[in-house]
Amino acid sequence: MEVGGCAPTEKEVEDVIKATDSVDYPGEAHLVKFMEHVSKLLMDRQMEPASSEKLLEAFETLDPENKKYLTKEYFGKLMAEEGEPFTAEELDAMWPVAIDPITGNIPYTFYINQLKHKPDIYEIAEVIKEELAQPEKEKGKKPQQTMF
Repeated sequence: MEVGGCAPTEKEVEDVIKATDSVDYPGEAHLVKFMEHVSKLLMDRQMEPASSEKLLEAFETLDPENKKYLTKEYFGKLMAEEGEPFTAEELDAMWPVAIDPITGNIPYTFYINQLKHKPDIYEIAEVIKEELAQPEKEKGKKPQQTMF
């Protein structure tokens, strides 16, 4: 789900697994059931990642000297120990995008732009939600009469 632009917590991932787990084959999700469940979550804008503004505010809080970057060591320690901790594998996947290869630091405005460069799956879900609602609106309308 993270690949799709979602930012679920471990609990939310567990909830999706629980809701879509196959009765016949425990530990496997039935694809249709999974897609229906996740589609509803997306249309309800659940598991939505933080906005660029919120991310910038958070990084600025972690940078009281206003250097506009964080060191890999400092940021890695925070990500591994605070809130919902990242695993070593998650950190390893994050570093190539986050770290400036020249300085070895994390210039956070650049990093935020990298994170937000992907298409927003929630905008796509909103369009689909509107398209699904359209036939419902059409049902309530009276047919237009043509004049001859």
